[in-house]
Amino acid sequence: MQPFFSALEAINQPISPLLEQVGLSTEQFDNPDNLIPEAPLWEFIELASIACDKPHFGFFVTEHTCLDTYGAFGEHLCHQDNLLIALESFISDLQTHANYMNYWLEESDEYVWLCRKGTPGIEKGKWPVEQHVISLMAELIKVYAGANWCPKEVRFASETGNGIEYAYYLKNTQLSFNNPFGAIAIEKEKLTSSSTLKKKESNLSDIVPSILPETLTTLIAEKYFGTHPSVETIAASLNINPRTLQRYLSTNNTTLKAILERAKYAQAKSLLSQGDISILQVADLLGYTAAANFTRAFKRWSGLTPKQFKSNKANN
Repeated sequence: MQPFFSALEAINQPISPLLEQVGLSTEQFDNPDNLIPEAPLWEFIELASIACDKPHFGFFVTEHTCLDTYGAFGEHLCHQDNLLIALESFISDLQTHANYMNYWLEESDEYVWLCRKGTPGIEKGKWPVEQHVISLMAELIKVYAGANWCPKEVRFASETGNGIEYAYYLKNTQLSFNNPFGAIAIEKEKLTSSSTLKKKESNLSDIVPSILPETLTTLIAEKYFGTHPSVETIAASLNINPRTLQRYLSTNNTTLKAILERAKYAQAKSLLSQGDISILQVADLLGYTAAANFTRAFKRWSGLTPKQFKSNKANN
């Protein structure tokens, strides 16, 4: 549940009142060995989606986390020899928490399908939970297939597609709903792909501690350090002290804040250049709780409002 809590905290949405509505409390999550029924957790996620007015809440949570931040589980999945082994590990690890076949692989002529069946009998929260799980499955595949990979086809078990327009990675994907189970199509040739994170770590060993600010900007833009990294997160990933990182950047006439802003500005320009994505969606993807905050930041970076930038792009 930690990714959901973190996403709610990022948008200042109180958690305790929502937990209380389903008979839970924050104290129950302090001990990782506590067993908590699944049904109230799903209901909590549905209430959170309504409370923060995000029909795409499950997608939103995935956008604000990174698979390798899911503790030992995520680290293990991100560092397998190839995608097929990672998928088999994903299925095996999750199967230990269920008494029925909840994840499996199916083969067709063109694809291998990573399939997922939700917990039988639970309906409240089914859609936001499925959003999160399907997008998390996609993020796992991207670790091996590349950051620009998008699924050709996705099948959802839920009947609704409410909020699907916010799932930007699905904009060119064939979607279907009300299926017996959820599934995501993977090209067979991708199964032998190796982890891009392992490649990056190999490259990092050559450039740390003399990492160039430009390289750091690129890694941040590629979400190597997570969606919204802090100086502590980045320093830990580079295996150096946060103050050492800050001093190094200072000697290169920059700061981490400036680098983060440049990376966010680059992401904003890339997203705004796409004609079929709204300014509100861009603000949401970049982690802004209000479009007005994003507009002010973008004008500070470029001298233009996002609307003016999109208009200029459309006219060129």
